[in-house]
Amino acid sequence: DWKTSWGLGFRVNNSNGKTVVGHNGSCPGFLTSLSIYPDDTLAIVVMVNSQGAAFQKYTDAIYNAYHKYRVSAKSPALIDIEKYLGSYDAYAWSGESVVIKWKEGIAIMALPSSDPMSVTVLKYIEGDTFSVLRPDGKPTGMKMVFQKDVSGKIISMTNGSMVQKKIL
Repeated sequence: DWKTSWGLGFRVNNSNGKTVVGHNGSCPGFLTSLSIYPDDTLAIVVMVNSQGAAFQKYTDAIYNAYHKYRVSAKSPALIDIEKYLGSYDAYAWSGESVVIKWKEGIAIMALPSSDPMSVTVLKYIEGDTFSVLRPDGKPTGMKMVFQKDVSGKIISMTNGSMVQKKIL
């Protein structure tokens, strides 16, 4: 029935029956959190350029999304999604887009975001083309097309005339 204890500078707490090990830190304008879930072999790091933000909501949302949408090790891979993953420049005025693993495919998370569960899910069509899905899972009619350089490396993604260059 324990709740919280400390060991070697890390907080060890019991959150809904799960052991969570971690440490938080801050300095003016920046907050960080490390949460390790040993039973899940999962670690979540949250870094926020803010003061006084409730970053635990991000950690909780990421943890819940991981369990709800994680790709099962037994799921057959339809395509090599690894090459699409990474950060893309989402135009100077709006941050970046991050392509992440989502279920058996990929999704786009816009950063910064006040809702880590708000993603644009993509469904593989063919080649390097994906259909953008609505929240109900139906196609929107829009397509996301990934472009490669001469070596075959993904360098950008395009939705209509909007090109986002891969930055990581």
